Order: sequence, then structure tokens, then C-alpha cells
Amino acid sequence: METIAFKSKIAGGDSLKILLSYGSPLYISALLLGIIPQLQSIILGIFTSDYNIGNFKASLNFITLLSALAIPIATSLFPAFSKFDKNSEKVKTFFSLSIKYVSLLVVPSALLMIILSKEIIQIIYGASFASASIYLSLHATLFLLIGLGYQIQKSLFNGLGETKQTLKISLIQFVFFIFLAPCLTKVMGVTGLITSILTSTIMATLYGAYRAKSKYKVEFNYKSLIRVYLLALVSATPAFLCRRFLPFSPTFKIIMASAVYLISYLTLLPMTHTITKPELGNMERVVKRIGPLKPIANLILKYEYAIMGS
Repeated sequence: METIAFKSKIAGGDSLKILLSYGSPLYISALLLGIIPQLQSIILGIFTSDYNIGNFKASLNFITLLSALAIPIATSLFPAFSKFDKNSEKVKTFFSLSIKYVSLLVVPSALLMIILSKEIIQIIYGASFASASIYLSLHATLFLLIGLGYQIQKSLFNGLGETKQTLKISLIQFVFFIFLAPCLTKVMGVTGLITSILTSTIMATLYGAYRAKSKYKVEFNYKSLIRVYLLALVSATPAFLCRRFLPFSPTFKIIMASAVYLISYLTLLPMTHTITKPELGNMERVVKRIGPLKPIANLILKYEYAIMGS
């Protein structure tokens, strides 16, 4: 009995070490990133006016919407990565497909937010928050980093048990922000703060992409990703023209521009072979788990299949 108890203590001690080695980097990472919003408020309070702070806070509400779109999808990839062996070829394939699928959704959403930022702010907050639309457009470009694995990298590293890599990514972002934010905000105001956020995130994302590629030999399907970005940009052109020249109210402009963008984007996806039938099949299997959004997703998939001629 004493031997069994001793072995149980050893096993328990080993389990605790594993939990600490896995969880501690994630805790510190979350702590560092959690401090950044507080520092933003302090820096803005020192170097800018209440009016500019109000405009920045207003723009953040819509950045949260983009985060609500991107982060849950990226986080949901964690269980899938955790099932793969670190050296498995499946890791490379799944990572590449994950980036493409998330980019197909997030990139056009970010561009649409950028195009319609003025109307969105005008409807919700009024003309007195004119600067908020500029801040929103600039800040929304953050989500165009999704093609480099922004947000997805953490699911990759955490799923494979490499939480120290996640900590390094967060540390790089934190350090760059700490050094850049006060200087840039003092010189450029809120635009400087957003620039520091973008720069620190870009540096952290580039490091994460480098580590993912060098350590796990993951592939970035650049040709496919460039198609997604170009297609999103081309589809944005008629939407921008609608927003710019239609003599309608801001609400109607948003409805019209969004509809034109969606139709253009969904039509060009299969026509340019940016998305293939096997990929649509993969998406169809994922759609079954979506729940409330399933009817809309199924309607879009049917439209894509119809254009492909199946």
C-alpha cells in the first residue's frame, strides 16, 4: 500500500509539472495582453483629449465585432491541432487550409468595415464622432494579417503543446507596444496609438509565422491567399462606388454596398477557382455544426455549387 501511495504521489507530481509547464506560459501571455488595453487608456489620457478618446472608444466597439468573428473560429481550431502529432504532415495541411478558410471570411469582412466605416459611425454615433471612422478604418486593417496566421498561430502552438511559443509571441507584441505607444501617441495622437498596435501585432505575427514555418515546416499557400485578397479587393470596388456615388441615406448605402459586395465576392469565388468543389465539401461538413447560422450558410453553399455547375 505504501508503494502504491508513493507511486501515486510521483504521478501526481509529474502531472502537476506538466500542467504548470503548459499553463504558466498561457497565464503570463494572457496577463501581458490583458494589460495592453489598460495602458492604451492611460497613454491616451496623457497625450490626447477627451474628444479623441471618445472617438477611439467608439471605433473599438466595431473592432470588437470583427474580433467576435475571427477569434471564436481561430480558437475552435485548437482541439483539431491537439489531435495531430507534431511531426505529422496533417499539421502542415490543416494549418494551410485553416488560414485560407478563415481568410475567406475575415478578409472581406474587414475590407467592408473599412469601406463603410464613415456610414457605420454616422448611423450609430452621429456626425460629432467624425474621427471615429478614420480610427475604425485604420484599426480594421489589423484583421488583414489573418493570411499570416494572425490568431490561428496560437491555436497551432497551444494545440501542439508549445505554449512557450505563444508566450514569446505575446511578449514581442507587449514589448513593441510599450516602446512605441507613448512616442507615437505623443506625436500623432490616437492615430499614433493605433499605429503602435498595428506595428506590435505585425512584428509578433511575423515571428509566429517564422517559428511555425521553421519548426513545423507548415506551408503558407501564398498563391491561394493572394487570390483571396485580390478577389476581396476587386469585389470591394463596386461596393465602394455604391457607397461613394449613390445619393441615398447612410443606412441604405450600407445595405446596398454590402449586398453588392457579397454578391460580387460569392460570384467570383468559384469563377476564379479561388475555392474548389472539395473545399466546398469540407465547408459543408463544418456548416452542419454551425447551428443558428446553418440556413444562411447552406444558402451560400447552394449558390456556390450552382455557379460551379453542379
